[in-house]
Amino acid sequence: MATTQKIGPHQLLFDGDWVELRFFGSVSGEHSTAIHARLAQVLAENDGRAHVLADISRLETLELAARRDMAAWNSEHKITAAAVFGGSFTVRTLVTLALKALKLRDRDQLEAVFVKEEDEARRWLAAVRARREAK
Repeated sequence: MATTQKIGPHQLLFDGDWVELRFFGSVSGEHSTAIHARLAQVLAENDGRAHVLADISRLETLELAARRDMAAWNSEHKITAAAVFGGSFTVRTLVTLALKALKLRDRDQLEAVFVKEEDEARRWLAAVRARREAK
C-alpha cells in the first residue's frame, strides 16, 4: 500500500521498496537529512532494497549541506537502483556528476540512469526491479 509524505516542498511516495521523489525548489541540508532517514527506513523494511524514481524537473539547487549529506549517507547506505529524470541542463549536469562520483567510489553501490522522460525512467527502474526479483 502506497503512502505519501512531504518534506519541505518535496513530495515522496513509498510503496514497499519503490520510492518516488519529486523535488521542488532547493534541497536544504535539513530536507536531505529527513529524506535520507526515510530512505534508510525503506532499506531496513525491505531487506536492503530501495528502487528510487527521482523527478528533478522542478529542482532548482542542492544546497552545499544537502550535497555533503548526500555524500555521507551514500558512503554508509546502498540503494538498489535509481532512475532520475527531468531538470535543467545545469541541474542535470550536477546530478550526473554526483551519480558518477558515487559509481567511481563504489561500483557496486548504485545502478543508476539519467533520462529525459518519466516514462522511460519508470520503465528502466521497473525492469531493474524485475530482474533483481527474478534472481
